[in-house]
Amino acid sequence: MITKQTQIKLSLPIDVKTFAKKKARKYGLTLAGYIRYLLINEIRVEEYPVYTPTERVERAVARARKAEKEGKLVRVDNMEEFFKKL
Repeated sequence: MITKQTQIKLSLPIDVKTFAKKKARKYGLTLAGYIRYLLINEIRVEEYPVYTPTERVERAVARARKAEKEGKLVRVDNMEEFFKKL
């Protein structure tokens, strides 16, 4: 199932955009992803429609669970340290 999406144009003061981009990077998100996250958290759960995951997402979850059972996953608690060791 493909979720229909639309695009919006959003105008922000430069300082607000810069601040939002820094916050997004802190959480490993794009600016659009961070704004989407903020918006979704503002919408009450009963107002926001729930979608089932796509087949692609379900396959990815299944692969991740299989890798977890096989002990192939690496737990990363500190991203900076992890990337320094690579």
